[in-house]
Amino acid sequence: MRLQPVSSVSLQRTAPRLASIAGILVSVVLALAILRLPAPLNVLVVPGALLGTLLLVVPALAPILLIASVPVQDVGAVPLGVQTLTATKTAVGATAIILPLVLLARRQSLRLPALAVAIVLYILTQVISLHAARELLPGFAEIYRWTVMLLALLTVIHFVRGRAAIAWLSVIVAAGAIGEAALGTVQAVLGRAPESFAVGGGLFRAYGTFGKPNPYAGYLEMTGLWLLPLAVWALHETWIAGAAWRVARREGFAASRELRRDFLVKLSFFAWLSLACASSFLGIGLSFSRGAWLGAAAALVVLLLTASRRVQIAGLGLALVGSLFLLAGGETLLPDAVRERAIQLTAQIRLFDVRDVQLTDETFAAIERMTHWQAGLAMVRDSPWIGIGVGNFNIRFPEFSPHPAFRISQGHAHNYYIHAAAETGLLGLAAYLLVLLLALAAALRATRQGRSALDRALGLGALAATTAVMVHNVVENLHVLNLSVQLAAVWGLAVVAEVGRPGAGTDSRAARGEGQRGHPS
Repeated sequence: MRLQPVSSVSLQRTAPRLASIAGILVSVVLALAILRLPAPLNVLVVPGALLGTLLLVVPALAPILLIASVPVQDVGAVPLGVQTLTATKTAVGATAIILPLVLLARRQSLRLPALAVAIVLYILTQVISLHAARELLPGFAEIYRWTVMLLALLTVIHFVRGRAAIAWLSVIVAAGAIGEAALGTVQAVLGRAPESFAVGGGLFRAYGTFGKPNPYAGYLEMTGLWLLPLAVWALHETWIAGAAWRVARREGFAASRELRRDFLVKLSFFAWLSLACASSFLGIGLSFSRGAWLGAAAALVVLLLTASRRVQIAGLGLALVGSLFLLAGGETLLPDAVRERAIQLTAQIRLFDVRDVQLTDETFAAIERMTHWQAGLAMVRDSPWIGIGVGNFNIRFPEFSPHPAFRISQGHAHNYYIHAAAETGLLGLAAYLLVLLLALAAALRATRQGRSALDRALGLGALAATTAVMVHNVVENLHVLNLSVQLAAVWGLAVVAEVGRPGAGTDSRAARGEGQRGHPS
């Protein structure tokens, strides 16, 4: 018996019928979900279905929504028994479904750059460390956080490719930074903060939607420092668009309409990114996070070293003027709260044995931090290769704390390098350092070998943000509260810029006289 080929006519006849059947089945499933699911999940079924359909049509929205959820992750959270459904968890679930579906539909293989492989290795060391864990649930929670970071990285690499997607992503990130800075300013100036966040002079430490000043400042480091090179690139694009418009304007108002629109869009884009950068630095300052101050300063130095000679000379001149100002007693003009936090920065990283220092109100913070460091190092000595188990630092802290006044952990070792070594051993620390090394390598390659000015700006932003995180992590843990999603986006775009993007062969279409339209890129 011979099989007859299916004609195009028969396919055209059966396609509408199959579509109708599929529509009926989807409608039945949605109706059953609305009737059977408990409130408020049943109310979310239809919006969720619409969102899923939209993501299938426009996959680039998946990473944008995931990253946009970070600063508002707990806003409007829906309680589900012992768990809560947050904006970030919803975005993670949608992204985990959309990514394989879109790759299958496009017949596109999954790309695993070296940075993604390093994150997988770090996750594997966390899984291995569970062998020594006293409790597994905290370990599973930490593994989940890093898996989400891996998912965000892969989604950005596969879906955020064109200039328009990158532009819209930066607009959303800028909106998050501006909103967080505005909220932090209200908290710091109007005292909408816990009494423990008071720093004197009527000021309080800003904490935004993150609950604590340090992760709040960490988020602004990952956003403001990343957006800074993009703002410079946007200024250059605006200048080119303005020059093209001024030339076309000689032919009449109507003849230059498209170029005028292009110029205004790019000018607005530049202004928005600039406002986000200024807001981020304001928020970092009002957080009074000494680690963030140090991390941001280190990142700015790195950006200065990679800048043109003219910018380097200007930066060194400003640094010299600032140094002379401080040597001449200018620090007395600074607010007392700022001056005291800056002085305490040296004590924060100074090494000492907590058993040799008397506990007073002045030494409390330094002794508490150093107690966590020494407890973490004791955990490394106890289990040097696989650690005490991922997520188990808080559980084992009372056993290893060297100071009798501190028997309850503050959540982490106040140093992520010590924290990683304590929980996952030297194997885990080596894997984590490999992640940082490959992230820096991708950023540097994008900076030096990027095919366009946008690619080089993405590399510079990733280099600055990664530097700030590495320095800040010496006194903090910035891999909490889904901050790693934002960091993964920064790294993912550096990987995209490193290998080249479609249509990234020139710095600006305006330079070729083609006047870009429709988006601020």
